[in-house]
Amino acid sequence: MSRKSSVVQGFALGVLLSVGSGAVAEEVTTQEVERAKVCMTQDQVQTKAGIPRTYEGKTYYLCCPMCVTTFDGAPERYSKAHDPVNGQAVDKATAPVLGYRGRAYFFASEESRAAFTKDPDRYANAGGH
Repeated sequence: MSRKSSVVQGFALGVLLSVGSGAVAEEVTTQEVERAKVCMTQDQVQTKAGIPRTYEGKTYYLCCPMCVTTFDGAPERYSKAHDPVNGQAVDKATAPVLGYRGRAYFFASEESRAAFTKDPDRYANAGGH
């Protein structure tokens, strides 16, 4: 057996062993997200609670002072989102929310949220995220 075929066989064996050992990335699923752990200017899921900001009597969360400044400059923009399933405008302070691949998605209804959960890539990719 040539050295080249030994290397190829060794590589193939390594791939098979890593697949069998669970080294392949696991399936990404949607997750429940605590609203306080969503930066509402970036729609990013955070590991810790953000800085609360009140706008029109509702609380929004931001990850850092720079996002607070951004939010304060255009709260009407950053307090709203579009439901990725039906396109309806929603309020980030009250809409159902899910995390998927590090991003937060806001929904007009539990039905929209359930549709997203069934096929998140379809809706996440359609929204340009």
